[in-house]
Amino acid sequence: MIIIGELINGTRKAIKTAIESRDAEYIADLARCQVQAGADYVDCNPGTVGEQEIEDLKWLVERVQEAVEAPISLDTPNGDALKAALEVYRQEERPLINSITLESERLAEFLPIVSGNEARVVALALDDSGMPSGPGQREDTALRLVERLREEGIAAGDIFVDPVITPLGTDPTCNRLILSAIQAIRAGAPEVHVTCGLSNISYGLPNRALLNRTFLAQAVACGLDSAILDPLDEELMRAAYGRTATTAIRCGGRRWLLPRRSSDNRRPRMLPGFFQRRVVEEGVTNRGAGGVDKDRGRLGARWGYIFNDYLAPVLRLREALREVSNAL
Repeated sequence: MIIIGELINGTRKAIKTAIESRDAEYIADLARCQVQAGADYVDCNPGTVGEQEIEDLKWLVERVQEAVEAPISLDTPNGDALKAALEVYRQEERPLINSITLESERLAEFLPIVSGNEARVVALALDDSGMPSGPGQREDTALRLVERLREEGIAAGDIFVDPVITPLGTDPTCNRLILSAIQAIRAGAPEVHVTCGLSNISYGLPNRALLNRTFLAQAVACGLDSAILDPLDEELMRAAYGRTATTAIRCGGRRWLLPRRSSDNRRPRMLPGFFQRRVVEEGVTNRGAGGVDKDRGRLGARWGYIFNDYLAPVLRLREALREVSNAL
């Protein structure tokens, strides 16, 4: 499961304030906490427009790469801002460009940037007809976009298809259409990644955390292998990894049992020491001896820990799935 940490987003009040005041330590803290909690990419979205977005995205990229070694997701619809961010990008691993679409103007602007920088890319299932709404529209647009990207020499493994998550509150049937699209994309282009902006599904609804976890479990079962989400949500991360293990998507079950090599100076991939949200809210960057339980990264014979903290939440999700399905 490839986790893209969503929290550095200028549409959030605290992040907006940090960007405007150039609070580098706050941004660095948030980047570090997300990576420690399991994020494979740190998404940077300044949430501004025009010339200001160019400067803000450059500043975010510079601050994040000073704080962590993880690659960055460059989240902007502004081609000039994207070019400027790529100029200052210095991480060892390639960036993820978020995102390109099949819309004529955006495709023409972003395709040369993606192919010219050998970046990975989020391929959003949108074309000139607007937001997908009917059966088959998402997968049709997505597969056409994948074909276009492949024609430009972009490797299938560098493409993260996003089927476009719309809120259940505005379209109660969208979850079924999205899950069907994920299955069709996985069947039609098995080598690409399938991702989504997870929290969109619950926008405007109560019990958002439960809805997010439930939909994530359903989506992973259908073929989702990546998500843009809040990695500091402990239950959500447990659901993501637990569901990946039980479905064994892309050898997820095997990866569940194998921690990363101790020589890897980043973090255990599948069993991170989860941070509580208060770490970010209080600005705590080092929890010391009482912080992350390092023993949790050593599997040994601690199967009880794995069951209680990871697989048990998945079993609880079964009941949640039934409740949500009945409600829909």
